[in-house]
Amino acid sequence: DLGAEPLLVMNEQHRDDYSYEVVYEPYSNDTAVATLRAAQAAPVDSYLLVFPADHYIYQVEPFLSDIRAGLKEAERDSILLFGLSPTSPENKYGYIIPTEEGVLFREKPSTSIAQYYITQGALWNSGIFGASRELLLQLLAPLQDWIDHPRPGKAPSFDVAVLQEYSKIKVYPGQGWSWSDVGTWDSFLLLPEVITEMRNNP
Repeated sequence: DLGAEPLLVMNEQHRDDYSYEVVYEPYSNDTAVATLRAAQAAPVDSYLLVFPADHYIYQVEPFLSDIRAGLKEAERDSILLFGLSPTSPENKYGYIIPTEEGVLFREKPSTSIAQYYITQGALWNSGIFGASRELLLQLLAPLQDWIDHPRPGKAPSFDVAVLQEYSKIKVYPGQGWSWSDVGTWDSFLLLPEVITEMRNNP
């Protein structure tokens, strides 16, 4: 239900009076721990659609259309992963590789290997995925110690902890939209669209 209220996960240093439900993290331990926190806070029997906060979507309406269409194909025992056609052999993205059995996921390969994946029909991993609460709790259970004993440090990412290990992945290929994995505010401010908007509206 895209009309559901969002659940935000953020570091507690950003604590404020938000109008949405917020799960605060004492430390930033990467995406898998953050997703586990969200799943634990979500209602029983819910289905979670996870969006990284550092992405810039260029074409919003086709994006929303694909999200709605993808959710119609969601299954309770599989991960729904949104992929995009690569425009170059980037080594900073994960790749979704089709196989006879389904798909394989490979995180941030070298440029030469990424080029090979592209020739095999691979898609970029957009970082946007959906899964049932129960499935996420099951797959992320090995990371519970990060929540029981909070500490600084980098836990495995969701891509490494789950996508590279779990075989039941259902891919929905994005159509008519593109995105930038911005990462930082400095990178966001360097996007051509943002520069143009700032020049037009100083």
